[in-house]
Amino acid sequence: MIKYFLRFVLLALLPLLSFAQTSVPQTFVITADTAAEIKIERKYLRIWDDSIGTTEFKKVSNPTISNRFKEFDTTRTFDFSIKTFWYKLKLKNSLNKKVEIGLPANAMENDIYFCDSTLQWQHLKTGGGYHKSTRDGYQLLNVATLTLDANQEIDIFIKQHNELRFQPSENLMLFFMDAALQKKYTVKQKLSPISDFEKIINAFLMGMILITCMINLSFYRAIKEKEYLYFSLFLIFLGLNNLVGIFPDLIFGFFNSKILFLNYFTISLWFFFLMRFIQYFFKTKEYLPKWNKFLTFYNYLLLLVWPTLFSLSIITISTFWFDRLGDSLAVLLFIFMDALFITILLTLFNKKVKVNIRILATLPLMFLFGPLYSVQYIYQLADKYFKVKQPAFVQWANDWGSLLTLIGILWVILFFSWLLFKRYKSIQEKLLQEVIDRESMEKEKEAEKNLLISQQNEQLEIQVAQRTKELQTSIEDLKATQSQLIQSEKMASLGELTAGIAHEIQNPLNFVNNFSEVNAELILEMKEELVKGNIEEATNIAKDIADNEQKIIFHGKRADGIVKGMLQHSRSSTAIKEPTDINKLADEYLRLAYHGLRAKDKSFNATMKTYFDETLQKVNIIPQDMGRVILNLITNAFYVVDEKKKSGIENYEPTVTVSTKKIDGKLEIKVADNGSGIPQKVIDKIFQPFFTTKPSGKGTGLGLSLSYDIVKAHDGELKVNSIVNEKTEFVIILPI
Repeated sequence: MIKYFLRFVLLALLPLLSFAQTSVPQTFVITADTAAEIKIERKYLRIWDDSIGTTEFKKVSNPTISNRFKEFDTTRTFDFSIKTFWYKLKLKNSLNKKVEIGLPANAMENDIYFCDSTLQWQHLKTGGGYHKSTRDGYQLLNVATLTLDANQEIDIFIKQHNELRFQPSENLMLFFMDAALQKKYTVKQKLSPISDFEKIINAFLMGMILITCMINLSFYRAIKEKEYLYFSLFLIFLGLNNLVGIFPDLIFGFFNSKILFLNYFTISLWFFFLMRFIQYFFKTKEYLPKWNKFLTFYNYLLLLVWPTLFSLSIITISTFWFDRLGDSLAVLLFIFMDALFITILLTLFNKKVKVNIRILATLPLMFLFGPLYSVQYIYQLADKYFKVKQPAFVQWANDWGSLLTLIGILWVILFFSWLLFKRYKSIQEKLLQEVIDRESMEKEKEAEKNLLISQQNEQLEIQVAQRTKELQTSIEDLKATQSQLIQSEKMASLGELTAGIAHEIQNPLNFVNNFSEVNAELILEMKEELVKGNIEEATNIAKDIADNEQKIIFHGKRADGIVKGMLQHSRSSTAIKEPTDINKLADEYLRLAYHGLRAKDKSFNATMKTYFDETLQKVNIIPQDMGRVILNLITNAFYVVDEKKKSGIENYEPTVTVSTKKIDGKLEIKVADNGSGIPQKVIDKIFQPFFTTKPSGKGTGLGLSLSYDIVKAHDGELKVNSIVNEKTEFVIILPI
């Protein structure tokens, strides 16, 4: 009963099961293998678009997904963002023998899964996207092969992955390998009878590119002519394009969109540098300036547009746009070639240019690359879009175009290399002749120069003898002048002291005169008291007279000291060091300098401050010389503060400070002022002879120079510290 029930259910569900099998394609039956290739039409195929792109075969072969395979819908709009599609088909060998079939790569990566005679699923890889070492079947032909036994039927799943995201093909090609190989069929087209010759030409081309590139680069290094550089760059990118575009398997072992982009990029670059070379070689900037601007503009446009168009076509991804891309790029290319052809024609008819072999020999080549190919491609576009029948020469150009292109490129390389070599040789000969002429001229100039030098040497010897005599006289005069200047400086300082000394000596003289007159009157009074017999009063008067006499003696000695100091300052130095009270010396010259300036200018006034170290002992110095140094520094300080006061600064109090101190076993004498300071650019020059910042007639420029020499003679140091608009401080350091 259960068996009958199950049979009934199965019969009831049979129509539904047959309906579900619409995802299963019709079986393509192989009835003959004499043809090299046959087309499997879309009615034998089922397709499923893998939007994820990473679905594994186990899931695809599972009925859950396998039933999603559909027939081709010609009205369907494909989503070009999808780049992975799966095909499903059934093949049956109805022959009584084994058949080796080949499935070509319709995409960059083809994965073929089929069930072999042992009922095991096999996986084959083909397509340029896979490295050649990983492909199955005929690697260079991009054909994966599998064998069907007699009367064997198999299921096949094909995964097509294409980075360029073309619309999936509505049919598949199938090759019978024995017939295909016998008839020399490749994946897409019949092998040309000249393909082997093309390979030889390509190999020869690569060798020529390498050799000529190295030669022209060496020429460029030698003579720095830009056409050699541009020709070398043209060769470099032409060679790269030849390797990338023609032998991608040889270089990379696989092919993808990046390699395709590199191919387009190298094409645009070798076009660019070829155009630059033509511009320089034919001197279009000089002979055809307006046309040269157009060539430059179009050249840069081509360099930018070509890779950009290709990138946009990859982004937008549709067969329509990719196809239009090829057409657009071809149009740009032939405009480029026509521009080169027109350049040569314009140069040929230019009156400024001599017609020579380099122009005539390039005409046939540029006619082939320019107008002939342009007409050929116009007919191809007309046939493609308007079904216009192509003439015989267009078909001939199609069949032989690749070979002619190779020959043309070889001609460009060989011909222009020959011309560039001739030019290089001519330039080298010209340069060599110039070198010979230059050396000859240099020898003549050298002979003339030697003769002139010998004559000049004789004159110089006479002049040197005369100048030596004059110089000796000048040195003697300078020494005399120097002695006079030094004496003048001393007399100048003495002159400044004279007024101060006169003012200073007047005080003790006034005291002497006054007390002398008082004593005369007291003596008369004492006599009168003695006559009167008033002894006590006479004694008191005598005491007053004695006191006055002491004062007269004190002020007389004071005047005597001032006179001696003046004499010491005025007389020449004895160069004998004496124990000297440095505090007394500094104080004396401070007062003398002050009173000297007061005597000259009654409006002059300044605050004097002294900070003397009372513990100092006498120091062995030449008092006259050191007095000159201190006097010079103090006089300069008074001059500076007086000038600053005259500038009208409010609340400014001119102050000069003199101090002495014992530091680390040495005597330090400081003369400081709160004047305008000394600028940094001047401070390094103040000890140089004859350098002065005072107006003309107010300074000899020898004061600080002599002071520096005097301090150095005492084994001491004279330093200066200054802040602009604040202060200046001169420091004398002497050994004790």
